Parts: sequence; C-alpha cells; structure tokens
Amino acid sequence: MHLRARLFSIAVLVLAGCSHGSLGSEVTTPAQPVIPDVSDTSNTWTLGANMPTWRCSEGVAVVGTDVYVIGGLASEGALNKNLAYDTLTNTWRKLAPMPTARWGLTASAVNGIIYAIGGDLGTNQFSNIVEAYDPATDTWTTKSPMPTARAGVASAVLKNVVYVVGGFNGSSLSTVESYHPLMDTWATDASLGVAVSYPNVGTVGSEIVASGGLANTGINVRTTESYNPGTNKWRSRAPAPEGKRASCTAGIGGTLYVASGSGPGTPLVVTESYTLATNTWAHLAEIPMRVFGAGGGSVNGSLYCMGGSNGEITGTKYYNIVQIYQP
Repeated sequence: MHLRARLFSIAVLVLAGCSHGSLGSEVTTPAQPVIPDVSDTSNTWTLGANMPTWRCSEGVAVVGTDVYVIGGLASEGALNKNLAYDTLTNTWRKLAPMPTARWGLTASAVNGIIYAIGGDLGTNQFSNIVEAYDPATDTWTTKSPMPTARAGVASAVLKNVVYVVGGFNGSSLSTVESYHPLMDTWATDASLGVAVSYPNVGTVGSEIVASGGLANTGINVRTTESYNPGTNKWRSRAPAPEGKRASCTAGIGGTLYVASGSGPGTPLVVTESYTLATNTWAHLAEIPMRVFGAGGGSVNGSLYCMGGSNGEITGTKYYNIVQIYQP
C-alpha cells in the first residue's frame, strides 16, 4: 500500500448499534494516532480516507481495485447508500443507491457484477431480496430471491458461484444456499455443523472457510469449518483462538483473515489468520480501532475494513473509519 501516514479525526454516530433501538446524534471522537506508511512492511495496519457515511453491518464487495460499500445501518435506519472506495487514489465516490434499503445483508461480486443478498429491512423484517449492481453502467436489476429470508449472513465466491452462509431469521441458522448468476438460480447445499449468525466467511484456495458466529446458545463460537463444493460437505477444522462474530473478514490466497468483531463484551482488538493447508491459526498485529460489523474485502493482498460500530446495545457509536491491513 502507498498511503501517506495521516492524522485522522474519526466521526461517529451515537445510535442503538448494529441491532435494534432508538436513534441518536452525531459526535466526533478524539484524533487517532498517526499510523505509519506500510508500503514496504508487513503485518501492519494503516488508515484510508474516511467513508462519507457512518454505517455498520453493510455489504462489501470488490471489483477490480475498488471496494464497494452497500446498505447497512445508520441514524436514519436501514440504508440504500452505495459507495465505492478507490484503493489506488484513496478517494470515495457516490453511486446509484440500492433499490431496497437494508442492513445485515451480504454482497459478493462475480464477473464484475455485485450481488446484494438478504438482510433486514428494518426491525426483524428479514429479506430474501437479491439485487445486482453493474459498476460499468451504475445500474441495478432485481434477481431471483434467495430461498431463505435472513439477515446476519455472510457469503463467499468460488468458481463463479455465490455461497450464502448462516444468518438469522428469529434464530441462528445453519443454512447454506448457493446462487448461480449465469442461470439466475438458487440451490440448497450442505448445512453448517453449527447454526450461527454473523459468521466470518471467506474463500480460501479451493474451499470456503466459515469461522465463529453467534450460536443459539447466545455464545460466540470458536468453531471453524471448511466447505468443498465438489463433495458438498463441510469439514471440521481447528477452532479459532477466540469466539467472535461480525468480524472484518476476507480470504487472501490460502489464508482467512479475521479482524476485530464481537467477543464476550466490547469488540475485540485482535487480528487472526487461519491457513487451510496447515490447519493452523496465528495472532497478527492488533487493529487500530476495535469495531463490530465492519465489512471486509481484499484488494491486491490487503484487507480493507469499512466502518462498523462499538457493538453496544445502548449508546452505540457508528464509525466511518477505513482500516487497512497488509499481511
């Protein structure tokens, strides 16, 4: 990354979190410490230009070198706002809004088209809506709905198929469904071993890895599983060092990177990686600002974590911070 070290004043919104409750007002946090330039280093965090809007539990997808941030939750409720972050110029641009405002959705890109899937339309209004965004034309189209309406979902792409994992529609789910964009059809796949909402999911090599999430027991699990589409089976893997959900997550090569997210109390400061080939976890550099529900995406081997909140049910702060990890 070639981002100049900067001094940031991170603006936040005080709300009732990436959950349900009353709305609040805007405040500004103290200036953050300078994060060094990491263009020639590794295992280091830096900051990008702040998002134009504060949000949590948004959909994040990558096309080329742009990171798209879609929907989410903010002071006005569920969002339809659609933004793109140019990782080469460290700038933002506003795009055509998503037709259906929602939060707790997931987003994935296949062949340059972004699919925004599921989510919550307000308060426990679970959705199966699928809307596709074409960055080339800045337009949206409606696609076949997901079989199971749910929010708190995660997704990953493998061989041009979008796999939507877990979620919540009154209880945590083990449901896994796959969307085939070429045919605009859905299929039901093997279920997770544990029902979870807000799991941490990414493509790792030729498999999909799902770790953590909130179980119906009210506990963030440490469970890690990998899915092989060829056999349609999930395989139990080494558990994560800590149980967490709604982390900033992305697969980069043969490794899943999981940053911050909700632990037993406030969001965690940890960054961890899971390597599929060795079935091992590692602790990495701590994230500068701990966040809950920050969307994650990878560009050129770096992990981008967009926004998030402090995870509190009352007195929640929503962030517009952009945190970038260089493995």
